[in-house]
Amino acid sequence: MSLQQGLVRLGHVGLSFSPAGLLTPFHMGVRAQLERADLPGALSACDRSRTPFSGASGGAIAAASAALGMDPREALRACVQVSDTFEAGATLRGALDPVLEELIPQDAVPMLQARQAQADAAAAAAAAEVVGNGGTTAPGSSFGSSSPVPRNSLTVSYFEVYPQRRARHVTTFEDRSDLIDCIRASCSVPLYFNGIAGLPSRVRGGWAVDGTDAPRVAYVLPLPAQFLLKPSIEISNRRFRRHTIQQQCHNKMQ
Repeated sequence: MSLQQGLVRLGHVGLSFSPAGLLTPFHMGVRAQLERADLPGALSACDRSRTPFSGASGGAIAAASAALGMDPREALRACVQVSDTFEAGATLRGALDPVLEELIPQDAVPMLQARQAQADAAAAAAAAEVVGNGGTTAPGSSFGSSSPVPRNSLTVSYFEVYPQRRARHVTTFEDRSDLIDCIRASCSVPLYFNGIAGLPSRVRGGWAVDGTDAPRVAYVLPLPAQFLLKPSIEISNRRFRRHTIQQQCHNKMQ
């Protein structure tokens, strides 16, 4: 099934950004292109303010930047900054923390809450209209109770290793620090993130690492689709090559 066929079938869909590491700039480019596209269900063909976003690892950064309405070009520059600092010898956490502090606005959580309220109101209105016309919500619709599409404004996923071993999909955040902690935990690749000590990230009273996936329907990943165990509607890089994504980003911004 093509992306356009899938979006037509599903109508209003959520976007899930895969773990991506230093290939996260791919996600920013996909989001920018979807905002310019004229596809049913894509960001420009629906109310962008209520599109659900989810992500894990680098995808969590992409999802958060989208849910908070950041300019994709600014998010791309942040990714390049992380890459530059990491390649200069910093740990991934040392490269990421200053960028998250700069990228995530002080009123991030109220912004997400307002966006969620708007999405809930739109979903309720759409469901009431369908029922009023004597119908039911369509299977797969983001307004249906059995929908696989997360209706949450933002979902950040990570893998908790203590006190329980489980995937966590966080949809509500206490404050800005909690949001940053969850994104940091989602990006916590052992050894790379905290150096040779390899300690997991502290989050919500537990310890966590990168190593899970986010709820999805339309799935964005920077590798060819065959890397998916269960292909769904996917937006993937079929021309992936082993080259330096950082250099490409620098070239694009010259």
